[in-house]
Amino acid sequence: MCTWSCNDDDMDPKTCPSGGVCAFDVGGIDVGTNGNGMCFRSCTTSADCAEGMSCASANASTDKVCAPVPPDAIAGTIWQSNTITATAKSNGVQTSTYTMTFGAEDGFANGMAQGAFTATLVQVYSDSIMYTYPGCTETTTYGRAVWNDRPPAQQPGNLDITNAASTTNRTGCKYASDNTSNEPNDYAISPGTAGYYLSGDTMTIGGGYGSLPYGDSVNWTFTKQ
Repeated sequence: MCTWSCNDDDMDPKTCPSGGVCAFDVGGIDVGTNGNGMCFRSCTTSADCAEGMSCASANASTDKVCAPVPPDAIAGTIWQSNTITATAKSNGVQTSTYTMTFGAEDGFANGMAQGAFTATLVQVYSDSIMYTYPGCTETTTYGRAVWNDRPPAQQPGNLDITNAASTTNRTGCKYASDNTSNEPNDYAISPGTAGYYLSGDTMTIGGGYGSLPYGDSVNWTFTKQ
């Protein structure tokens, strides 16, 4: 990457080439020296940037610029877990499949990469009437969310899922009254940052925090798909 310094207390882009921004901090990192900033290309998402560059926040998040950022390990990947928490077991869940899809990285701010997030939780309940939804197959879909990741250059990494809205469909239930469609936020992802570890095609996320559909303090093990 080639750039040059700019001296511009008013953040006037005229001190940089057309389409450029005079930045004093990028992604929460100070890049200015002796009152001078550096010229960067303006962007809206990482798709506006050259290969190997990401669209990062700049000037205390008032601008976005293309900057060299290491590729994020979870961007553009899919992970699946069959973890069943104690809460789920007590409700009669016999099998559970939670699939997370991390979209391509489309920004970088405050040291964290980010992108679109979707997920699906499929749970099958025991047929016993002593449990919450006997015989039901329950599918919860999460959308309109954003993943935020501070990559684990030194383990653990930090993962935060924000703005996740969910809808639940329940079918095949022992009692027809338990069947439902588009029920909102039955398994809301609680706010907060979860620590995680990567080892090859295995991801372990610490439970009891955000990013997961249950708040139980148990580690979830995911396999890359």
